Amino acid sequence: RKMFDNIVEPKLNWSINKLNLLKSVQIDNLTKTVHLAINLITLDNQSITIFRENVTAIMLSLGFSQVKIVIGMVPVDTETLSGVKQILFIASGKGGVGKSTIAVNLAANLASSGKQVGILDADIHGPSMAAMLGVKQKPELLPGECLMPIVAHGIKTISLGYIVNKEHAMDWNGPMISGAVIQLAQQTFWGNLDYLIVDLPPGTGDITLSLIQKLPTAGVLLVATPSEVVLDDVRRAITLFKQHKLPILGIVENMHSLVCEQCGHINEPFSTKLGTTHNASRMGVDILATVPLSAIFSAANHDGIPAILQHNGMKSIFDILAKKVTHSLSLLNNNSVASAHI
Repeated sequence: RKMFDNIVEPKLNWSINKLNLLKSVQIDNLTKTVHLAINLITLDNQSITIFRENVTAIMLSLGFSQVKIVIGMVPVDTETLSGVKQILFIASGKGGVGKSTIAVNLAANLASSGKQVGILDADIHGPSMAAMLGVKQKPELLPGECLMPIVAHGIKTISLGYIVNKEHAMDWNGPMISGAVIQLAQQTFWGNLDYLIVDLPPGTGDITLSLIQKLPTAGVLLVATPSEVVLDDVRRAITLFKQHKLPILGIVENMHSLVCEQCGHINEPFSTKLGTTHNASRMGVDILATVPLSAIFSAANHDGIPAILQHNGMKSIFDILAKKVTHSLSLLNNNSVASAHI
């Protein structure tokens, strides 16, 4: 199917493969006939005719004798989440623990390894993706009031921060906020994604509850610092997700240590006796990675370029985290498929 990456939908001008509009490919080796089923968004007959002719010419150039194409018309709003394979929540019980930094660098790591990845910034009051990913433009509005995600560093991304002026204070009430986030999730044309990462707001409020109820989430990754105050809130978050039967993949312990740039001495800002590792087993979760407190992250966020794309040491940490996360999600997916066949 990789050959279809360069064939674009006429109206959206995006790859039909990456938009999840290529529905089936069947090849008859005996007659050298290829059968294609493709959905299009455009309703323009001339564009459809040209598209059919171009696809036919490409297939014939590849050695097929006959090309049979069935083209279906679909509205944008039926395709928004249809191509998303797995949704991952990244959560914290408390703000200020670096959750968005972990989300951005995990997404960038997965994208750099060839995965199709998206990020939904669900923190309405403190959207940070525009700064962290260097996004300055607004998303395109599609038919059906859907949004085309903005691509930054190979990541498809959407945030209310891309739409609302950054000086504007979001003084909305709970239902309005939750509705806006659900709309962002369900009315963004994500196309074909291996993972949609949802950067949740801090705490366990209305937005998190609404997303739990509305999105078919595969698992949750928690972010914490080794502080007893933070861990109290993490316990509450764990309780919430377990009540809703969402699998918790583990915890990323952020700001674990600080390496002195002058002498190399490793400082631990938080007491190890109260650290996440000490408490993880009591909470019934695993520590998947420990991430240092480093100026590298703040500089990267300021530049709008994920740290793992600039610093090999940080990349190695997220290489390990990404492998653990994808392995856990794969096991959960296989178990759910097996359960469905019982």
